[in-house]
Amino acid sequence: MDRKLIIVIAIFIIAAIAIVAFSQFNQPQDNVSVKEEDGKLDTFFNFTARANGSSERTDQFYLKDSKGNPIAKANVSATYKSNNQEKTIIVRTDDEGYSKNVISDIDGDSREIIYKYEGNDKYNGCEGKHTIAE
Repeated sequence: MDRKLIIVIAIFIIAAIAIVAFSQFNQPQDNVSVKEEDGKLDTFFNFTARANGSSERTDQFYLKDSKGNPIAKANVSATYKSNNQEKTIIVRTDDEGYSKNVISDIDGDSREIIYKYEGNDKYNGCEGKHTIAE
């Protein structure tokens, strides 16, 4: 068989394996989506960006259920340090489960934000920590 043809076939096989692996990696696991004791779906935060520079820092996330569906119009508490004191604000997700938050008063040496979703009759709550870059 021609050497160039073998190389082309090998590249296609590697690309196909990568596509399958990537799609499997990004799929939520159905077998862990509902807790038997309460019948609710688990939830998680998917942090998407951190802004660099300036005193105003932007933090973004999606709130999703364990099947990967967005949780719309959900209230989420965001706790961080401001002037050496703990401060909590409430942010709300949009129709796509997305929230973009500009935080201008976070302490420079402590850039960790703790997000907490309390859950409801359909979803279990969750908590996520995220560090905003300088």
